[in-house]
This record gives sequence, structure tokens and C-alpha cells, in this order.
Amino acid sequence: MWLTTDICVYLIGIFLLSRGNCCPSGWLDYRDSCYEIISYVLPKQQAEYSCSHNGAILASISGPGKLAFLGSQVSLSNQDYFWVGLLKISGNVTWNDGTDATNLPWIDVPTETSNGSCFVFYKGKVVPRDCDFPSAYICEIKKSFMTENPKGVCPQGTTTYDDKCFWQITQSMAHDAIEKECADKKGYLAVLNFESKKDYVISQIHLRPGKYWIGLNKNGSDYVWETGERINRTHPPWPIGQTLTGTGECFVIQTNSSSAFGIQWKLEDCKNNAFGLCEREPEIITPLTTPVSSTTESTPRCPSHYSWKADEESNNCYWETSYETERLSWEDARKYCQSYGGDLASFQSLREEKIGLSYQYGTLERLFWIGLKHNIDTDQYEWSDGSELNYTNWAANQPNHRDRRLSCVSMNALQKDWSVDYCGVLKWFVCETTKQSNPFTGSPPTPEPLTPCTSESSRIYFENYCYRVFTQTYSWHRARTACENQGASLVSIHSLKEIDFLLRLINSNPSIRGNRVWIGLNSLGIGGVFQWADGTNVDLTNWNDGEPNNFQNQEKCCNMYNGNAFWNDENCNAVMGFICKWLNGTDTNVTIRPTPAPMEGNCIKDWYKFGDYCYLPVGEKETDRANWTDAEKRCSNFGGHLVSVHSRKEQAYMEYLTLELKHHTWTGLHDSIHDGVYFWTDNSPNDFNNWALGQPSNYGLEEDCVLLNFGGRLHGQWKDEKCDKKNSYICRTYTDPKIYTTNAPGKLCATPKNWLQIGTSCYNTFDYHRNWNEAEKICNQDGGHLVSVRDFPAESMLKYFASVLNDTFWIGLHRNEDKKIQWKGGWPLTLTNWAKNEPQNVDDPETCFLSTSFGLWGSGNCSEERPFICEVTSDIPPTEEPIKGSCPTHSSVWIDLKSKFCYAFEVGFLVDWSKATTKCYQEGGTLASFHSMEELSRVAKFLKYSSLPVFIGLGRNRYGGFAWTDGTPVDFVNWDQGEPENEKDNCVEMNTVTLKWNVVNCYERRGYLCATEREGTFMLTDSPLGSTQEYVSIEDYHATLSSGSIAGIIICVLILSAFGIVACFYFRKRKSMLFSARSSSPLPTSFENALFSEEPTLDFQNAKGVSYLNEIERI
Repeated sequence: MWLTTDICVYLIGIFLLSRGNCCPSGWLDYRDSCYEIISYVLPKQQAEYSCSHNGAILASISGPGKLAFLGSQVSLSNQDYFWVGLLKISGNVTWNDGTDATNLPWIDVPTETSNGSCFVFYKGKVVPRDCDFPSAYICEIKKSFMTENPKGVCPQGTTTYDDKCFWQITQSMAHDAIEKECADKKGYLAVLNFESKKDYVISQIHLRPGKYWIGLNKNGSDYVWETGERINRTHPPWPIGQTLTGTGECFVIQTNSSSAFGIQWKLEDCKNNAFGLCEREPEIITPLTTPVSSTTESTPRCPSHYSWKADEESNNCYWETSYETERLSWEDARKYCQSYGGDLASFQSLREEKIGLSYQYGTLERLFWIGLKHNIDTDQYEWSDGSELNYTNWAANQPNHRDRRLSCVSMNALQKDWSVDYCGVLKWFVCETTKQSNPFTGSPPTPEPLTPCTSESSRIYFENYCYRVFTQTYSWHRARTACENQGASLVSIHSLKEIDFLLRLINSNPSIRGNRVWIGLNSLGIGGVFQWADGTNVDLTNWNDGEPNNFQNQEKCCNMYNGNAFWNDENCNAVMGFICKWLNGTDTNVTIRPTPAPMEGNCIKDWYKFGDYCYLPVGEKETDRANWTDAEKRCSNFGGHLVSVHSRKEQAYMEYLTLELKHHTWTGLHDSIHDGVYFWTDNSPNDFNNWALGQPSNYGLEEDCVLLNFGGRLHGQWKDEKCDKKNSYICRTYTDPKIYTTNAPGKLCATPKNWLQIGTSCYNTFDYHRNWNEAEKICNQDGGHLVSVRDFPAESMLKYFASVLNDTFWIGLHRNEDKKIQWKGGWPLTLTNWAKNEPQNVDDPETCFLSTSFGLWGSGNCSEERPFICEVTSDIPPTEEPIKGSCPTHSSVWIDLKSKFCYAFEVGFLVDWSKATTKCYQEGGTLASFHSMEELSRVAKFLKYSSLPVFIGLGRNRYGGFAWTDGTPVDFVNWDQGEPENEKDNCVEMNTVTLKWNVVNCYERRGYLCATEREGTFMLTDSPLGSTQEYVSIEDYHATLSSGSIAGIIICVLILSAFGIVACFYFRKRKSMLFSARSSSPLPTSFENALFSEEPTLDFQNAKGVSYLNEIERI
């Protein structure tokens, strides 16, 4: 063996360095290119940047062979969309490597697709996609482009990123064992102390679910990287909002293959097993030296570093710096070129320009600095190397001198033309030098590194301030809060040097998503004047062309483009990264602008004042209604916007105003900018919602605007709708301090004077305290009574008054001598809204009824003093109708007791509450409700054969109060002594001897008592799941039933046929309701709380038994 070990190492190193026609480890080899398929999702710009780290570009799919090859490879990924390098310029499509893309059958580009659009490979086709939508991507590099890495070579089986080598250990082992495995290959557990490094490692491992040891450990109260660097626990490396879990001493990151960003940081017992992530420095391969002949030394040539190219017709050398250096400002790029004895490139002809930018990395739409600059003193453009300006290649409408700071020139590799830009923008560049016998062989100057702040290493220092870029995508309001929670503010900018610094800071963080970041500038204040969030003066502006434009009067917050630092106004609810700013050495900024004090002022005529704002409801007359766009324009003409809602108090007021308008009412909420992302037109934060169930539905992908429902059970709840429909609307604007006359919050009655009018009733709130009887007398003096609630819109009105009083207050409910609960003035209860454990203490004649500040009803001692609300109405209470009709004839189980309901009993066969409900449903009824002692007395004699209790239809609502399952109001209760007792139990039984009621666990087994309306009317219910056992009658009427008269019903059939049954019953007769149509679920098979609803209103009451389906169909 004559080859020594050193020679073997050398030859292997040269092979790895040159790589010839081989692809890097982990890349796919196809013909003259290498491909890497990255399943980690990024926006298009970031995907391009990621590819560029390896000298690659996004892939072109220029032939059927490539199509088939890449199609077979992406099918192995868990992603569907992959960025590729298709471009559309001047109406034509081309690949970014210059290959023509016209007439390729797998490219589907609609004619309306705009220039500059982005494209993905999706199911064998190349189709357009929003450039900011995170997608997987395919990188491609020509084998001829793979050049020597001057910083060394990573061993086979590792991947390279940022001059480091990374690899995974996929055998699960304890922490010490993994650490030894890393050390055996001259490495250590990975140190993920930078966002870009962390994101790269995550992109490599996220397809293999599991836990991975990393180089972070717990040392006492500190967390320390393998390198000895301690992390700041107030700004840890794990995502904002993620809670650190576990109790061990060693760190793991746990992946979730269903999400590219699903990474959880955990503390783990070091003895547990996990995979490993290792890191090391690359191998430095030193080539064997070969003597250079004197002839070679004397031959002029271009520098050997990087990719310098010689001009065969001149003495010039050019270097296009794409991917081989970091991007620099114009001045720093010039210094870089001068270190080679040259300068930024100058061109005397189109031929020279083509050589200077030879598109060695493809015709990407990249901008490259060249040596041309505007001399402000002479108002002339000059080449930085002093050569004459006798050739130009300006783009259309260039040079643009809208701003004197636009003075440096760059060339567009795709459009092949020149444009002027701000000199501080970071770009790649083109250098030019002359051929030399001994060209430059040293290292070019490196820009001054960014300096960490002493107080926190993740923050970067600049002129007595500390800054940090956050990659999390937040709205402006949320970003501002995130900064302020850390003692900072959204960045304010006061000099061109600060802009230069921020450009470097942003571009040092490649993991930032999108092409812009939030800054602190905004016009949210009165008058629309721009101000910084930290209260500092606006002494510098840097707007992009055409900005600020306040598009559609909906852009009040400002961001900065990552590429050129120009500013743009945008709706504050858009999401993107952001920059925080602190004073150096502190956790505070100079100042954080305080929340402004409430605005003192009033409203112009016809507007209502509520809180700090004025409101104008429009559209009570049909001719005044408008589509959403016109409504917003009309509000804007008043200096306001369509209304936004940010609290329950404001929501209650909107429901009140909608009652006045008597129609569905537009709000300022919409998702017309980004589908599924809702913005308020006034740019206020999206911090409250009151969506109806199933909303927003975006039916037909055409419902982009949001309204308040009018009337019925869904009154005031939000629904998306087509924007072109004409509806009422509410405008909102600030109060005016120059107006001294105070406006009422709504229409006023003529008599009683200054009472609020809603329909045919007048209302007045009294904030002084009286007992219930005194309050009723005060109401009587004006011809009224304490307030009553007779329908769902009136319930919304009561919520509004409750929000105004912000206290419990007396309402007009009282108990009569028969313990029946009714309204003063003779109005019966048609709906109820009982609070926790209510109604109770009804046997006590000193019990009176009240409303909480949330609009729920409760009980209290009549002698207690509270605020109250009076009502005067011209409406006349209805008279009670006589009992009519007969019991259903389709089944012989129903007994006529000469009351409003017909009854069926089962006391011998015991079931839980859910099955009891099912059995009643099968017979066309519900568990029984009772509304007077007389009704109870009528059923008593039919229960004399059993002393066992039976289930009735009473149960807890969402708030812990009680409601009937048939939707009738709870206007009568017959609690046993001490009841209702156990708050954890939700169902109610009746003692068949005493007729008293007790709260019990719903899993208990009892008999049951069913009821249905007369005239054969069936309760309208959702189809339940339950038993198919036969119904067994009680002894008193056992003879009237045959044992097989009620066939067992298979529950599966019940579910499938439920809608048909409901429709049949609906059109045949009047009905009431077991469960609201707002619930899509059938009755539960096992019952934890079958009456519990997550909706803000009760799910059982329905005035007079009217179907909720009617209310839904009207919307």
C-alpha cells in the first residue's frame, strides 16, 4: 500500500470539496441538478432565502421527466403545496433559471393572475398561491454551481447550516449516552440559541415525531447551553406563550408531525430515553501545495475567491455576489469590492452589463447594487470608480427622485434594468476589478457585527437603546401589548442611521415571516394624526411610494418593509412580526404612552351618546338601508366608521339599538381583506365576539361582512352575510368636546318625559335604592309597573339596562297566592332566564325577584333596597284561552286530565334521565312540565299505585338555574324543603306521594312522567339516542295498552329520520321544543348535564312554544 493515510484524507477531502457531479448528502440526484424537498412550511420569500443558504434556488419543472420525478418524490411528504420557481413577468411565465415556461400543460395560470404572483406545485400542477401563505418548497442547484466551501466540509451524513454541521441520532437513549455519541464524532448536543438556527433544526426533524435531547440543561435556577451561555428566563428560546413543562434537569424538544411548527420544549429526567440532535464544526481540508511557475505568476488573472468572471474582451473581472456573501448597504458593498482592488461595477455598454451580471444563479428577481450614485450637489449620476457615464439602462419611470435619499442605483436581474433606491437597503452587489498578476488572496472586510445588549443577549444594542425582532405574527394591538408587557414599546424611529441599523437587524433574522414588520407609528387617535406608540415626536418619516393611502379609510397602523425600510399604513388587525425597543441597561423604554382618559364631550343632533362615543342608528325606514360598502362610506362622511363592539356592555347597547331599527344591522367587522381574518373598519382590536352558533359560515365563499341579527332568539348575535345586501347600520364616532348639550342614548318618549322608548313601551332606570314594594309604587305614579320581559328582544333590552346600572335591580316578577310567578300588570311569563339555583324560596311570601348586572334573574327579600327599572306600556295583557281540543289519538298512552297537557306515566320501569327523555320523545312528547299546583293535583291520583319518585322535565341551564325541556317558562316550582341543594346534580325528580321536587344525579334510575300538548300536537325535538325497550304502562290504565302497541325503535333509524319526523310534525300542528334548533346534537346517551349550553342565552325557552327554526329561517 503506497498511499499514505494523509494522501487518502486529502483525496477524500478534495472529492468532498469539489463534489464534481455528485449531490450533497440528503439531496436528490436527477440529471444535471440536485433537489432538496423541504416539508417545513414558509412564505415564498423565506423559502427562497432558505434555498439560497445552500447556493440553490426554487426548483423549475421544465420538462415531463422533471415533472414525473418530483411528483413521485413530493408524494412521500405530508405536505400538499410546494413553492417552485415560476415567475410571471409582463404577462408571460418563465422559470427563475431562465427556462421558458409557456405552453407547458402542467402549468395552470389563469389569465387574470397578476405579474409578480407566486406559484406552488400541487397535485401534479403548478398553480398560483398567496405569497405569504406558508408552504413547503423544493430547492434546486445545478451540479456545475456547487463550489468549494472556504470554511470547511461537513462529514457525510450531516447537514450544513450557517457554517455548522448537524445530524440526528435516531436511536433512543439516555442523555449521557446521546452526549457521548455526539462527542465521538467531534460534536456536542445542538445549541439552538438563535431563531434562524432553531428554525433550521426544526425543519430537519419535524417529520420524525418524538423527543430530542438538545444542549440545554438546568443548573440550579439557571438554564445553561452546552457552550456555557445562560438564557434569560424572561425571554426564553421557546415560543412566547408556551409553558415549560416537566421537572427534570435536561431539555428535550418534542415534535408533532401534523404541524411544522408543533414543537414543545420540555424538561426531562436525564435518565429517560430520547433521540438526539448533534452539532459540530466543519472539517478544514488543506489542499496539498503545488509550486507555481513564474510564468503563471506573471499572467494577469481574476481573483480566485468565490465566482469572479473574466471579461475576455477587456482587462475587467466581475463578481455577482448572490448567496456567497451577506447582503450589504451600498457603502458597505463598495468597501467590500474595494478590498479586491476594485469598486462596485460600472458599465459602459450592454455587453459589459451582461457579463457583470451573468445570472449564474438564474434570473431571480433580485436587486444588485452597482456603482452608480446620485450626487446631490451636482444633481448628476456618477460612477463610484470615476469612469464616465455614457451608458444607462433605466427602468420605466426611473430614476425616481420623489425623495432625495433615493440616490443609489441597483440593477434587477429579472427585468434587466436599473432603478434608484435608498442607499441603506441591504442588497447583494456586483463588484468589478482589473486582472492582476497577484490578485487579492486575503479576506475581505467584514461588516461590524451587531452588538448584544448587556442586560439581555437576545436584544441588540444601538445608540443607547436595545432592540429585538419578534418573528411571531401578531396584530398591531397585540404586538404593542407584547412589547409593553416586557417593559418596551413598539419601535419608534428617529434617524436614517436608526433605519440602517433596523435593516441590518431584520435581515440578520431570516426566520421572520412575511415582508414587513409592525412599528409603533399609528393614527388611532382623534383626528387621525400620526403618533408613535411610545409618545416620542414624529420627527422623521420614510413612506413608501403612494403611502400613507389609508385604503378604504381602514388603515391606521404602520409597518416597515423588511427589504427597504419604507413605511406602509395597514389595518391594525393584520398579523406580522414586530420590533420592540428598550432603553439600554433597563427593562423600560423612555416612555410608554398611557391609555388616554375618557373623552369629555357630546354628540350632534340625532346621534346617541353612550360611553365615550356617539352612535347613529340608520335604517328603520327601508329606503335608508344600504349595502355594507355604502354604509361604511356614509359613516366615514360623518368622520366615523361602522360600529365596532369590544365588551358585553357595548354588545348589550347594540342589541338595544337594533330593536329601534327593527332590522338586521351592519357592523364594521369584515374579512374582505384576508379570507377568514376579521378586521374592524376603525382598526380597533378584534377582542370580543358574539357569533351565533355555526357562524361565521362564509356560505358560498361570498359572506365577507358581519351583521347583528334582529328579532327572535338570535337577536343581537353576529352572522356573516353577503356585503351587497341592504341592511340597517350603526355609525360610531368620538364625542365632540365642543358640544355641551348631552344627548340621550336612544329615542325618548313624550310621556313620561325623557323615558327611553322601545316599540310601544317606555322605560326609565332609577339608580337610587328602594325596596321592592316602594319601587313598584314609584312606577305606579307614572302609570306603569316594574319592568317585565315578554320576548327575546325585550330580554336584550333588559341586558342593556343591566349594563347601565351595573348592579342587581328589582324587576316586575312576583309570586301570587298560588305560588305562581308572573309579571306585574297581569302579563304571564313567556320566557325565563334564571340564575344559579333559581327560582327558589318561592314558598316565602317575602320573596321578590331581581335581575343581576348580567341580565339573569334571581330572588331576594322584598325588604332589601335596590335600584329598579319602571315600564309604561300601552299593550294589553292577553286573556287566558280556554282549554280546547283532545289528546293525541295516534297512541293510547295519553291520558286526558282536562288541563292544557295530556300525560303518560311509567313508575314501574326504572331508567336514567336520558332514556326517560327518549321514551317520551318516541311517543311524541317530552318529560312533563308543571305550571301550577292545580296541574300537579290533577296527576296526583294517577300516581297512587307507586311511592317511587319519577323524573320530570326540569333541569339546570347554562348558568345553573332551572329550565323546562319543553321550552315553556319556569313560572312555578314545588321544591322539597332545603331544595335545590346539590349544585353538582342537574336533573329533577318528583316524589309521587308528596308531589315535592328534588335535584338528583341524572344517572339515577327513576320512573318518568311524559306530557304533550292537546289536539295531538307533538313536541318539536332533536332525535335522541337511547333504549329501544318497550314502554310499560302503570297499573291504573294497563288494560288500555297492548304489550306490543309501541314497537321498539332502533336509535340509528331515529337519527337518520329525525329531520323528516320534525318536518312532518312542524307542518301538521303547533309545537313546542325540547331542545333549541341552535344545538345540532341529539339528546345525550349518557347525561352529565343535558341542559348545559355553551351559548350566551338559554337553550330551552321559546315564547309560546314557537319553533326556533322559524327564527333561523328568517335570517
